[in-house]
Amino acid sequence: MPAFQYNLFSDPLEDAVIATFPQYEGSEIEYKSAKGGFPGSFWETYSAFANTEGGLIVLGVKEEEGKFTADGLPARQINKFRQDFFSTQNNRGKFSVDLLSDSNVRAIIVPGEVDQYVLVFDVPRANREQMPVHIGSDPFNGTYKRRDGGDNKCDRDAVRRMIADSNASVPADSKLLLGFDFQEDIDQKSLQQYRQLMSNRTPAHPWLAENDLRLLRKLGGYRRDRQTRQEGLTLAGLLMFGKTEAIQDNDCAPHYFPDYRETISPESDIRWLDRLCPDGTWEANLFQFYRQVWPRISAGLPRPFQLKSGQRQDETPAHVALREAFINSLIHADYSAPGSLISIRQPQGFLFTNPGTLLVSMRQYYEGGTSICRNKALQRMFSLIGGAEQAGSGAGKIMSGWASHHWMRPYLDMKSEPDKVVLELEMESILSAQAQELLHQAFGQRADTLFGDALTVLSIVAMERNATHRSLHYRVEMHATDLSNLLRTLCRDGFLVSSGRGSGTTYALQEEGTNLTDKQEYLPKEIIGVPENLAGSRENLAGLSENLAGSSENLSSSLENLAGWSNLSKLQKRLLLAATSGWHTPAELATATERSASYLRSQVIPSLVTDGLLVRKYDEATHPNQAYRTVRQTS
Repeated sequence: MPAFQYNLFSDPLEDAVIATFPQYEGSEIEYKSAKGGFPGSFWETYSAFANTEGGLIVLGVKEEEGKFTADGLPARQINKFRQDFFSTQNNRGKFSVDLLSDSNVRAIIVPGEVDQYVLVFDVPRANREQMPVHIGSDPFNGTYKRRDGGDNKCDRDAVRRMIADSNASVPADSKLLLGFDFQEDIDQKSLQQYRQLMSNRTPAHPWLAENDLRLLRKLGGYRRDRQTRQEGLTLAGLLMFGKTEAIQDNDCAPHYFPDYRETISPESDIRWLDRLCPDGTWEANLFQFYRQVWPRISAGLPRPFQLKSGQRQDETPAHVALREAFINSLIHADYSAPGSLISIRQPQGFLFTNPGTLLVSMRQYYEGGTSICRNKALQRMFSLIGGAEQAGSGAGKIMSGWASHHWMRPYLDMKSEPDKVVLELEMESILSAQAQELLHQAFGQRADTLFGDALTVLSIVAMERNATHRSLHYRVEMHATDLSNLLRTLCRDGFLVSSGRGSGTTYALQEEGTNLTDKQEYLPKEIIGVPENLAGSRENLAGLSENLAGSSENLSSSLENLAGWSNLSKLQKRLLLAATSGWHTPAELATATERSASYLRSQVIPSLVTDGLLVRKYDEATHPNQAYRTVRQTS
């Protein structure tokens, strides 16, 4: 039976590749003992992962006294489990969709006196058309989501919203609202102001020649159902131009509540300096909310621009990013879900919250290039008045705009019960003077030895007082496994102290003089696929080790004469051995040492250079073509 191999490093400085298990269960991984047969609870976890952000299900792992170990399953049992899985997954009466193929189901050998196996199911997040992924034929009774490391059954309203989102051909805001009247329920002042802004931006636009009702029809705010021949206002039309009472009607968007707040600080006794919410003094439709809030919220940027006839002037990339974030929260919201539209301006940045879920995965959001808008008519309406160049275009402009000021990477989070999306934009430099001061207070002169990803992570933790793996993952452009290794190393080296377990693990600065043995807890390891720079089989790894061992014998006499050689770790020695043949880039050294290039650059190479054991090809440490070789070849 073919066995897929995966690599885990028990310690970043140990020269070993071992098969073991992360000692936790959380949002991304679930263990199940399979001694008694294929576990029935497997399908609940499958549904939950597929409807959330994906994850790994590992069959054949038991928990005893808080420790996870292999269950001792033989190859024949693993083969039967594989067959049972595909038989059930392909039965539409038992499961709604077949997300997994052979490549997603991997048998892994666990070395020992007697070979035993585990079966790993790599469950991806389903796309919107496939959701809800459910057990059996009734989605209202078999749909689950992942929350707090467990599988939680969705209520009927949550399932109903998932079904509505799954129909990509029918935008949510195109819903025809019967019983509402154009003259009675539309705020005519808002529509006239919108027409004026549209005229200011594009004076010759042909839609401006239409009367108000036909203009609203062009915008998608009024339509006729071609099958039923019924016509009337749409959800988009009422949300954008409606009167508050009409919008909050039970037949429209009863949970609708746009809320802007300007706060001093979380510690202040004053709740807010300024607030705008539906209080009966203004028509709280989305257009008026945008008109009144955008000048206030953009004034929080270091160089606020001025509005001229309602149009933006003298923008910076940060203004583009902020506007994109603000309008995205309006056009991506699920107005059928409970919760408020909240926009907060704080001294340190901005916070946007909208009800609903993302229609793409978190990975797609951060990578950009995938744009799915829940409310396409609202998107068009804001675009025509210059509210955004491409409203709903994703995270690209937000990320690049914030990066242009060297501010902390925007952080997106998804909450549940109720579902909501939270985007945080902080105007705090990752390497600010305050962060550097905090690091020097904690570590003294050791802070001057930090750079690269390690410095970035510690700066974020210093400014936020504590952080989690997840919160760091989307602010530091590192692979999740590289980040895990870095956090574990920073704990070991006395820079961080961790508390909690699994996905709830938090990290704080470790101040000098604290007893690490009393406080330190290492980050649980993660199951990962074979790195791309490795051949992927035990034989290839063994061959690489033998080659390195041979090199060690040939070079030992000269390298052992290097000062401090005996005090080096196995990984450091291995790297030096690899660098004896000439100049090597971090990527090449990563292949030879079976570590990531970013980890070597931030955690291993600097100390070897400082100790005079490794030399740079270029004086500038960050040179794009930087390479290294052992000091003995510099003569």
